[in-house]
Amino acid sequence: MTIFKPGEVVLVPFPFTDWSNLKQRPALIISSQNFNRRQSDVILCAITSHIPEKFSPEEYFLPKTDQISAGLLKPSIVKIGKIITLNQTLVRKTLGKISKNTLREIFKGVYQILKNE
Repeated sequence: MTIFKPGEVVLVPFPFTDWSNLKQRPALIISSQNFNRRQSDVILCAITSHIPEKFSPEEYFLPKTDQISAGLLKPSIVKIGKIITLNQTLVRKTLGKISKNTLREIFKGVYQILKNE
């Protein structure tokens, strides 16, 4: 069994927020390796190549080096506000991995969304 690691970019059937459809898309694993080892699920953030003219705080533009190491063919953003838990069997394949520094910045964004003010 593959134990997924945080920072890995994988291809999954990612649901729309209204559950009207699924789309095969890259997603970033944000759950810890320990969680992924103990559970049958992984926690993910959506990734899209649809780049808005203006970024929101919930969007993180991946630097070119991370885009390449993640196996992404186009410039992409991590949609930090689009977090989902999926069963690991739904992971179609691993595309690559982002840097620890980029993952750290994305975790800061996740914290900003989830913190109790």
